[in-house]
Amino acid sequence: MIGVVGGDTYGGAPGLEVNLGFKGFNFYTEDEYLFDASHSYNNYFYSWTELTWAPADWVRFGIVAQRTQAYDTEGHVQRGPMLGVSFKHIELTSYVFNPGWSDPVWVFSIGFKF
Repeated sequence: MIGVVGGDTYGGAPGLEVNLGFKGFNFYTEDEYLFDASHSYNNYFYSWTELTWAPADWVRFGIVAQRTQAYDTEGHVQRGPMLGVSFKHIELTSYVFNPGWSDPVWVFSIGFKF
Protein backbone atom coordinates (compact mmCIF):
# COMPACT_ATOMS: atom_id res chain seq x y z
CA MET A 1 0.00 0.00 0.00
CA ILE A 2 1.07 3.58 -0.48
CA GLY A 3 -0.65 6.74 0.60
CA VAL A 4 -0.31 10.48 0.24
CA VAL A 5 -0.82 12.61 3.36
CA GLY A 6 -2.13 16.17 3.26
CA GLY A 7 -3.31 18.75 5.79
CA ASP A 8 -1.27 19.91 8.80
CA THR A 9 1.20 17.19 7.82
CA TYR A 10 2.06 16.27 4.26
CA GLY A 11 4.20 13.51 2.85
CA GLY A 12 3.99 9.83 2.01
CA ALA A 13 2.90 6.73 3.90
CA PRO A 14 3.91 3.32 2.52
CA GLY A 15 2.24 0.39 4.24
CA LEU A 16 1.87 -3.36 4.41
CA GLU A 17 -1.11 -5.60 5.17
CA VAL A 18 -0.64 -9.29 6.04
CA ASN A 19 -3.39 -11.83 6.76
CA LEU A 20 -2.43 -15.46 7.51
CA GLY A 21 -4.81 -18.18 8.62
CA PHE A 22 -4.53 -21.84 9.62
CA LYS A 23 -7.21 -24.10 11.16
CA GLY A 24 -9.22 -21.37 12.88
CA PHE A 25 -6.17 -19.32 13.89
CA ASN A 26 -5.54 -16.01 12.18
CA PHE A 27 -2.72 -13.48 12.25
CA TYR A 28 -3.44 -10.04 10.82
CA THR A 29 -1.26 -6.95 10.77
CA GLU A 30 -1.60 -3.58 9.12
CA ASP A 31 1.50 -1.39 9.28
CA GLU A 32 2.50 1.95 7.82
CA TYR A 33 5.30 4.46 8.15
CA LEU A 34 4.57 8.15 7.72
CA PHE A 35 7.31 10.23 6.13
CA ASP A 36 6.61 13.91 6.85
CA ALA A 37 7.98 15.96 3.94
CA SER A 38 8.58 19.07 6.04
CA HIS A 39 9.76 17.82 9.47
CA SER A 40 11.39 14.42 9.89
CA TYR A 41 10.71 14.51 13.64
CA ASN A 42 7.02 14.02 12.75
CA ASN A 43 7.77 10.68 11.05
CA TYR A 44 6.17 7.74 12.84
CA PHE A 45 5.35 4.05 12.58
CA TYR A 46 1.75 2.87 13.01
CA SER A 47 0.71 -0.76 13.47
CA TRP A 48 -2.50 -2.69 14.20
CA THR A 49 -1.99 -6.41 14.89
CA GLU A 50 -4.44 -9.18 15.84
CA LEU A 51 -3.92 -12.83 16.73
CA THR A 52 -7.28 -14.63 16.90
CA TRP A 53 -8.91 -18.03 17.09
CA ALA A 54 -12.35 -18.83 15.70
CA PRO A 55 -13.83 -21.95 17.35
CA ALA A 56 -16.94 -21.49 15.14
CA ASP A 57 -17.77 -19.53 11.98
CA TRP A 58 -19.71 -16.90 13.94
CA VAL A 59 -17.24 -16.07 16.77
CA ARG A 60 -13.57 -15.19 17.15
CA PHE A 61 -11.49 -13.98 20.06
CA GLY A 62 -7.88 -13.19 20.75
CA ILE A 63 -5.42 -10.41 21.43
CA VAL A 64 -4.84 -7.11 19.69
CA ALA A 65 -2.05 -4.54 19.81
CA GLN A 66 -1.60 -1.14 18.24
CA ARG A 67 1.22 1.34 18.06
CA THR A 68 0.05 4.86 17.38
CA GLN A 69 0.54 8.50 18.25
CA ALA A 70 -3.06 9.53 17.53
CA TYR A 71 -3.95 10.28 21.14
CA ASP A 72 -2.16 10.87 24.43
CA THR A 73 -1.69 7.74 26.57
CA GLU A 74 0.99 6.48 28.92
CA GLY A 75 2.67 4.61 26.08
CA HIS A 76 2.71 4.37 22.33
CA VAL A 77 1.81 0.64 22.37
CA GLN A 78 -1.58 -0.45 23.62
CA ARG A 79 -2.71 -4.08 23.86
CA GLY A 80 -5.57 -6.17 25.14
CA PRO A 81 -8.28 -8.73 24.38
CA MET A 82 -10.79 -8.67 21.55
CA LEU A 83 -14.04 -10.48 20.73
CA GLY A 84 -15.86 -10.61 17.40
CA VAL A 85 -19.21 -12.12 16.49
CA SER A 86 -20.99 -12.31 13.16
CA PHE A 87 -24.52 -12.95 11.97
CA LYS A 88 -25.25 -13.29 8.26
CA HIS A 89 -23.59 -10.22 6.66
CA ILE A 90 -22.93 -8.23 9.87
CA GLU A 91 -19.77 -8.44 11.99
CA LEU A 92 -19.43 -6.80 15.43
CA THR A 93 -16.07 -6.60 17.17
CA SER A 94 -15.01 -5.09 20.51
CA TYR A 95 -11.48 -4.33 21.64
CA VAL A 96 -10.20 -3.28 25.08
CA PHE A 97 -6.79 -1.62 25.08
CA ASN A 98 -4.82 -1.38 28.32
CA PRO A 99 -7.25 -3.32 30.56
CA GLY A 100 -6.37 -2.88 34.21
CA TRP A 101 -4.96 0.61 33.62
CA SER A 102 -6.67 3.60 35.17
CA ASP A 103 -8.01 4.64 31.76
CA PRO A 104 -8.60 1.67 29.38
CA VAL A 105 -9.61 2.43 25.78
CA TRP A 106 -12.63 0.65 24.25
CA VAL A 107 -13.01 0.34 20.48
CA PHE A 108 -16.13 -1.04 18.80
CA SER A 109 -16.43 -1.82 15.11
CA ILE A 110 -19.24 -2.93 12.85
CA GLY A 111 -18.66 -4.42 9.43
CA PHE A 112 -20.87 -5.47 6.56
CA LYS A 113 -19.97 -8.20 4.08
CA PHE A 114 -21.24 -7.88 0.53
